[in-house]
Amino acid sequence: MYNKYKNDKKLVVLGIAEDAEATDMVKNLEIVFPMVVDEHYRVATLYGVKKLPHVIFIDKKGKVVRNVIETVLDEATIEKYLQEIF
Repeated sequence: MYNKYKNDKKLVVLGIAEDAEATDMVKNLEIVFPMVVDEHYRVATLYGVKKLPHVIFIDKKGKVVRNVIETVLDEATIEKYLQEIF
């Protein structure tokens, strides 16, 4: 999914990990989008993340349009949510 939209200016995908160990684990899963570490939970606090996995869809104005908590999303569901934003 990331590869499909990575050159599209309408979508940015960013993974947030709570520590470097989680970032290393993600590398083993062959995740292709950028990952950053949020050691001090600033991003998690800003967006109210309390449980993982947590996916947040934010529109181009910076408004959170959908929060998906504690579930793994399939490609069709992600595509549906993206079309709501685009």
